[in-house]
Formats: sequence, C-alpha cells, structure tokens
Amino acid sequence: MLQQDILDEYRASARTEREKGDYFERLVRVFLVNDDPKYPLELFQRLITVSIETMKIVNILPPLDMD
Repeated sequence: MLQQDILDEYRASARTEREKGDYFERLVRVFLVNDDPKYPLELFQRLITVSIETMKIVNILPPLDMD
C-alpha cells in the first residue's frame, strides 16, 4: 500500500481531528521503528520546521469573528 493510500484511509476512517492525529502518530512510530535511523531524524526535523512555520502563519491571521 502506498503512503498516500494509508493517509487517505486514515482520514476517511477518523471521526475527529484528534483521531486523525492519533492515527498519524501511530504511523510515524511504526515508520521510525522500521526505517533507516538517519531518515526518521530528517523527517522529524522537517515536521518540526513545518509546524513552526504553520504557527507563524496562524499567529499573523486576523481573529475569526464567529458572531
């Protein structure tokens, strides 16, 4: 099964955003245990970078008016 297929299956079966995150964490754990040690470290560093950059973007967005 391709990685995208796995992610698509997780998205389809998850009932909440939290559950999507849980599925993704499990997938990453399995990947880290079964792959070359150098690549997971690079992947983790990229994930952290994307998270930080996303938070920078979110923090400059105007407040959401829900009224």
